Amino acid sequence: SALRSESYRTWENGIREKIIFDTVGTNGSVKLGDESWNSPVQGETDRPFGSIWPHFDFVRLVPEPWMDANDDSDESDTPMLTDIFPQLELYIRASCEGFVDGQTSAENACAYGATDLYGFTFENLCFRAFGGRWFTTIGSAATTEVGIEETRPDKPQGFGPLQWTMPFAETAAQYSQALNLLSEFRVMIPASLQMRTGSGLEQIGGVVVRNGANAFAGPGTWEAGAGSGSDFAIVYDGPFPSPGISTWSAWADSNLEIVSAGGGIDLVGSTPILSGNTSQIQYRWEAIGDAIYALPDQFQDMLEGSPVVIGQVVRNVSVARRSLVSGIFAGRQCHPVGNPADFAWSDGASSSNAFTSETIINTVKCQVLRNGSISPDPVPAGTAAAVDSVGDPNPLNRCYDGPSAIVALSVAATTTPAITVPLVDLVETRRLTPP
Repeated sequence: SALRSESYRTWENGIREKIIFDTVGTNGSVKLGDESWNSPVQGETDRPFGSIWPHFDFVRLVPEPWMDANDDSDESDTPMLTDIFPQLELYIRASCEGFVDGQTSAENACAYGATDLYGFTFENLCFRAFGGRWFTTIGSAATTEVGIEETRPDKPQGFGPLQWTMPFAETAAQYSQALNLLSEFRVMIPASLQMRTGSGLEQIGGVVVRNGANAFAGPGTWEAGAGSGSDFAIVYDGPFPSPGISTWSAWADSNLEIVSAGGGIDLVGSTPILSGNTSQIQYRWEAIGDAIYALPDQFQDMLEGSPVVIGQVVRNVSVARRSLVSGIFAGRQCHPVGNPADFAWSDGASSSNAFTSETIINTVKCQVLRNGSISPDPVPAGTAAAVDSVGDPNPLNRCYDGPSAIVALSVAATTTPAITVPLVDLVETRRLTPP
């Protein structure tokens, strides 16, 4: 039937198959989603039927205190009960291993080539959150209310404030610090990592220049080279245009992309055009087939809108440096071997301009990426240069110098999709009904 041919388990088809079982006794069909994505249970001899039996899970929520408009102690304040803190610890211990430990995942991806995400252990969670192994009862440092003799700098294990102990803000904050790290988790459905690249270009029109003409358009400082014959040269110092992204490639399965940004002078005939270009990498998890319908509605958009990946990010930024060297033919040479000597960059006397590329940023990091995109570093203001032989279509007779920025993203952990659930800021003006 059409119901049994549906590939993935959803709440709806589970209920429908349960009704059929109750009516005619037909066991539920096995579908993707009946067990975790990497479970081997369906290969066992005692493999189960489809997961169609309703489950009801009842959890006692942590009570929320009433927030009034003052810091005074009065009758409407919520009492602080000691049993709330062990309840919080129980829930944190039980749930933390289902959340992604991004720092450990990134460290192991770079150091050991790990290709999967690591979950938190309770001890790692506490260490990441507040530098301890567990929650405490007694504060570690003196306050305006408590002297040093009533503290425990060694931070022994505790279970939050207890009867006959002074409550410490340090101790209460440990719970919220730990909970705030539990925001990323795996989504156990078949999915592929996809990437696409975007690019943008902005140009500021110039004016015709050749052989020492000194009228230029755009910001910054412009300077013409001496020129020779039909050659001409131009140097620019200043900021470059910063365009937005205007075109995108199609989404495609990928775990490696490299994009760049830059600034320079484009030559159209003998007209200099100041230009800036930029680019961006976007990434997302794309569910395979109709697996997306196995997720609750509020999680479906997060695969694309809040994806989590562990990637190696390589960044490089270089700038052009200009210097004067002795000899009119010792500087920048644009003509290929055998062509007339190029002294378009000479000062017309005894020296010439040399241009070299200097790397100012070169980093390789493994990190957790959460916002679905990554871009090169901003292109710094600086020097750009161009030389051309007017009327000569040979591209070897042209050369360009200018700043550039490159970013390369290589995703190591591609076996399991993960998403981020953003934290919600506390609304101070909110009021609950007093107890």
